[in-house]
Amino acid sequence: MEGRDRSERRDRLEGDDRADRPFQARLVGRERETRVLRTALAAAPSLVLVVGEAGSGKSRLVAEIARDHPARWLTGQCHPVQDQVPLTPALEALAPVLNQQPGTGTPWRGELVPGMRHSVFARVTEVLGSLGPAVLFLEDLHWADRGTLQLLRFVASRLPREVRLVGTYRPEDTRLAGEITALAGCVRAGTRTAEVRLPPLPATAVRELAAELLGMETLPDSLAQELVERTGGLPFVVEEFLRDLAVGPDGPVPAVQRALVETRAPVALRASVTIKLEQLTEACRRVVWAAAVLDSPASDGLIGAVAEVHGPELTEAVDVGLARGLLGQVRPGLYDLRHALAQRAVYDTIPPDELRRLHRRAAEALAARDPAAHPRIADHSRRGGLIDVWLAQAELAAAQLVAAGEAESAISQLLEMLRIEVLPWPDRARLATRLAHAAVESSLWAEAVVAVRVVLDEALQPSADRGRLRLALGVLLHDRAGEFGTARRELAAAVEELAEDPASAAWAMSVLAVPTTGPEEIAEHRAWMHRALRLLGETRGAGGDGEDGPTRGLGVRGEGNGRTDVSGVPGSRERPASGDVGRVSDGPERVARAMVRRNRGRLAVALGDLSGVDESAYSARGLLWLGHDRRSAALPAGVGTRLWQAWLAGDWELLPEQLLRARAAAESAPLVQAELDLVAGRMRLAEGDVAGAQELLMSVGGELPVRAAALATLGRIYLTIGEGRASLAAVEELVQVVRRKDGWAWAGELVATACLALDAVGRRDDAVGLLTEFEAGLTGRDAPASVAAGKLVRAAVVGDLTFEDAASAYRAIGRPYDECLVLEQKARRALDAEEPAELVTLTATYEKLGARWDARRCRDALREAGVAVTSRRGRRGYGNALSPRELEVARLAARGLSNSRIAAELSLSVSTVEDHLTNAMRKLKIRSRHDLGPLVNP
Repeated sequence: MEGRDRSERRDRLEGDDRADRPFQARLVGRERETRVLRTALAAAPSLVLVVGEAGSGKSRLVAEIARDHPARWLTGQCHPVQDQVPLTPALEALAPVLNQQPGTGTPWRGELVPGMRHSVFARVTEVLGSLGPAVLFLEDLHWADRGTLQLLRFVASRLPREVRLVGTYRPEDTRLAGEITALAGCVRAGTRTAEVRLPPLPATAVRELAAELLGMETLPDSLAQELVERTGGLPFVVEEFLRDLAVGPDGPVPAVQRALVETRAPVALRASVTIKLEQLTEACRRVVWAAAVLDSPASDGLIGAVAEVHGPELTEAVDVGLARGLLGQVRPGLYDLRHALAQRAVYDTIPPDELRRLHRRAAEALAARDPAAHPRIADHSRRGGLIDVWLAQAELAAAQLVAAGEAESAISQLLEMLRIEVLPWPDRARLATRLAHAAVESSLWAEAVVAVRVVLDEALQPSADRGRLRLALGVLLHDRAGEFGTARRELAAAVEELAEDPASAAWAMSVLAVPTTGPEEIAEHRAWMHRALRLLGETRGAGGDGEDGPTRGLGVRGEGNGRTDVSGVPGSRERPASGDVGRVSDGPERVARAMVRRNRGRLAVALGDLSGVDESAYSARGLLWLGHDRRSAALPAGVGTRLWQAWLAGDWELLPEQLLRARAAAESAPLVQAELDLVAGRMRLAEGDVAGAQELLMSVGGELPVRAAALATLGRIYLTIGEGRASLAAVEELVQVVRRKDGWAWAGELVATACLALDAVGRRDDAVGLLTEFEAGLTGRDAPASVAAGKLVRAAVVGDLTFEDAASAYRAIGRPYDECLVLEQKARRALDAEEPAELVTLTATYEKLGARWDARRCRDALREAGVAVTSRRGRRGYGNALSPRELEVARLAARGLSNSRIAAELSLSVSTVEDHLTNAMRKLKIRSRHDLGPLVNP
């Protein structure tokens, strides 16, 4: 009998949290509370109150203790019923042990008259005392009727020696709060009392709980923090949210990220919220609804304006919302729903007609404020059915979002507007133009290209609007997509249609003047810039080279701090005139001039003239091409440029992991991917994966300087293995492009490789001729990397400079690996003269740098010369199959462990883990560690 009672008791305890669940995580983040509760219930008699908001895990905590507690548990549940029969929860708990099962019509269920109350209470106490060790556990005392609370006070004041009294309640839902807390004041001396409060879980505990629910070792910190923000750190809400998560082939982390955006609030949370809302006054309910509609921290005045509740009624409604746990005070004077899922739950309870009215009032209230929050006004207008207002505000919102650096949100606004096909074509063209400009800095550029092309195809006749749209599309394709051929065709077509808009025409021409893309000769690029400057009235000497440098005639000067005011760009902050959606003032001309100035600087830097350098990522990249590495590192730059800088500077230790993260972040950025492929190819080569390096380097696209660096590395590989003709074949075509582009300033490594390859195949005169042409092309140009490359060729081919001269040049610009490559040639000549010391020293330098392939090459040369070198014990080769250690590391990474955790678990260094993981991903031909699971798990 007792075993059956205990089983039933546990079923009741665990039913709310565990019913119909495919999994239940262990209790996480409640170690202190578990200890306090366990200690309190170890003593008898004792009274314990477990306090926490809905979803904090009160029942789960008690169930955890009850699982191995030796006493007999009697459990009752209070229910949210206004007119429940007195004593129902207590009698439900006592039913298994009473001689008479209580039922309707018995004295136990009737109205407690004064003469009867004492006898009933005394009987309950007597029954409890006869049970021996026992726990009377009543859940959700906030819903208890007054008779049940009176009974508990009576029992507490006469608590039998072996009985524990346990209750749970939510402070925010308590109707008779004083009578619950008064229980502790009723107990006799010697009775143990305790209150266990359950706060929301911190981010560390949410991460641990979510990882266990998802079957992972850990969760990214950012994702755990977002889960905290969305769930309020309530364990029940976290479990409900993740319980029905649909995990796709990309793994649990992307699934959680999608669910955070798409999933409705869990059913149990919606039910809890619905009950709370039903218990509120009409005014308070409208205030909570208004806060849910606003969906961001707001003042009580703004919430009241939306809810149409004012004065003392508003103050009381906000107070009640806070007391009931529906509202939270984010900071003094600003209120919001407790967490994002609570907001969704409340939002889902609002009737559709009332929801539209609330959104319209929100749009009106926000529009009356200064400055106007256009994105929010647009969203509320759309949801409220105010289409004309939405269109006007959404365009202003897109401008505001772009100015705030939120391009993705701006693009979403514009794409949604373009789906309204009844808009006149000029309006659609203007919106599409804004869209294309916003997408230049966004991962959503591909969607923007599709939408822009649809609008472009709708216009059959040339016009200035179509020309501006072509310009925007051309810039997007050129500067983001890396589709240079298509971009240049669109830009050239735009020039023809922009006769009435000289500023925009000049902008298009200036992009065509950028010489690091396309097959055109430098004269054509100069001509485009000449035309652009003339259109803008900047006619000062727009000819070609002069005595003072390669861009003397282009009027290149650094202006200001290099930051561009884009207030007039379609899609920027310029506000449309009232009644005319999106018509801008002369702002676009200012922006066009700024863009021409920037592209003029790009042309100048590509020609080795630093007077056009500004504080843009373009300048950071251009300076790196020229060899001004330290100056480049001081400027803002994209992740590809940053990793290229790290490679050149010899900062390789963290590069494998940085490359993995960068690839995941830059999947939709082809030009960045090209830089990453260059760095990854060089990294593979340094690690000794020659075949993998060759494959990756041959695929590198992007701008010409990036391709030149990749092909130069490929040519160096062939030279190293004695394939001079293959080396020459790899670089000679691009050398011709460099010649046409006058690109000597950024092509030093490529030209040096070509000269060495020509010398290797017996064409020394051609090598010297190319060197002479190269050095002449560098006259008056500030390109220290190319100068160093020329010194290397002079030392290796002509012999009128020393290798130390070339090494010093590379040392001066901070490129230790290039310095080592030069010193290797010097050391090999010393080895031929039976002086191995330099090569021995260089081998150690290579090892320290992480250039294992180069170090092995040097050791092989020393062995062939009969020099004893320290032999490292070789390891078995596994080809394209994963080694046991690589497989072990990959499996741990697939489970979500960080590199540092893997290193600790396997007693390896973090760099060794990075090496194994990089090799495993290369062999499996994947770019993200999230793709490892299906490939490495048994």
